[in-house]
Amino acid sequence: MNRQLDGMDLQGVLRPDCEAGRLGGMARAIGAATLPMYQDYAINQNTLMRTGPAPTQPPAS
Repeated sequence: MNRQLDGMDLQGVLRPDCEAGRLGGMARAIGAATLPMYQDYAINQNTLMRTGPAPTQPPAS
């Protein structure tokens, strides 16, 4: 990773520190806790793939 960063033009950007890490015992719980936030606030990737207007609901009778 550091070799890749060394080859990038980082003009105007602080070079991030890249260090080895590990998954802790709470990783699964933390990941599960982020799912509701992701569902509520993340961009819907399917919206970007839409080719036409959004489908509409038929009028209620």
